[in-house]
Amino acid sequence: MIDSQLRARFIGFQLQEGFMKKYLVGIAVLFCCAFVVVAAQVQFNLGATDDGSVQKPPPLPRTAEDGDFKAGSAVRQGGEDCASATAITALPFTASGTTIGYADDYEEACPYASTSPDVVYSYTPGADIYVDASLCTPGDNTDYDTKLFVYENTCPDGVPFACNDDACSAPYYASFVSEILNMHMTAGNTYYFVVDGYGVGAGDYTLHVSEGTPPPVCDCTGTEVPEGEPNCGIPDTYNGGCNQSATYDPATFTTVSCNTTYCGTTGTDGSTRDTDWFLLNMPQVDNVHVTLTAAYPMFIFELDIPAYDCAVAAVTQNVPVDACVPGTMDFTSVAGDNFIFIGPQNYDGVPCPTDYIMEITCDVVPVELQSFGIE
Repeated sequence: MIDSQLRARFIGFQLQEGFMKKYLVGIAVLFCCAFVVVAAQVQFNLGATDDGSVQKPPPLPRTAEDGDFKAGSAVRQGGEDCASATAITALPFTASGTTIGYADDYEEACPYASTSPDVVYSYTPGADIYVDASLCTPGDNTDYDTKLFVYENTCPDGVPFACNDDACSAPYYASFVSEILNMHMTAGNTYYFVVDGYGVGAGDYTLHVSEGTPPPVCDCTGTEVPEGEPNCGIPDTYNGGCNQSATYDPATFTTVSCNTTYCGTTGTDGSTRDTDWFLLNMPQVDNVHVTLTAAYPMFIFELDIPAYDCAVAAVTQNVPVDACVPGTMDFTSVAGDNFIFIGPQNYDGVPCPTDYIMEITCDVVPVELQSFGIE
């Protein structure tokens, strides 16, 4: 999963949930900061759940005897449900507890459903604020495959305010652990943090809740050509490309041109993200430069869709772009249709709508002239 931060290099990124290919390959997998070479059957789900990841194993069941808080941790147990939630009265806040022996009161799939027990904390900010919530700090006692989601005012509220499964993963964490960053919370509203698990997983945890960093402002200026998406892509029913239609349909791509700047919108809802697919038709082979600027971390993909068959669509290259720092992807076009993908790096924390600016410039590939001995 993308949330697990496992990066499969050499081939395959996932672009849309439910759109899968399997390869038996030897690949280099980047676990946070170290490479491990594996030979395995790897799933590449071209879609809204991941960038390309190894299938998660089922969690091991735990019993009350397995619970073991680390010495010195600040034990402040979460409540059984929202009505009995443990109140967070000030930030930063840190508390340890366990989900062992508690009921499965709430469930949100982001993207996997579970039947794990859960506990709840609540927070009511006095002013609008950006908030980070994490189970991930190395050395703390989170020791099982977690899930973390947030409700606003009501439990459950139909769609979670935010949800994360695997933001932090091995080898630097004991398991697949959860984190949600830069949630924008409104003064006077009550937010419920539900510490849950993957599958039937349960265990000990340490929850950190702190003030986040407001995102930089780098919105469109009004001089760009609008992308035209009416709902910022949640749900993604406009220019969703092969994510929107299992068979190739040019109507699901936005046609773009060289030497033009576009204003697009994007967003996330905790379990999916808006993905924008663009078609650049070139009369000849040119050098193409796609520069993206957005308030949140984004990806630019160059795509290959052989014979216009979405079932075999693949990522040719991937360029991550940091928040409000322009990033550029360069490629040599083919004469004909070329495909570009824009989407958030994460599945939560990007308000809908969020602007991005995409500039496409092109220049002719130089041709080497030879005289062939002609004077």
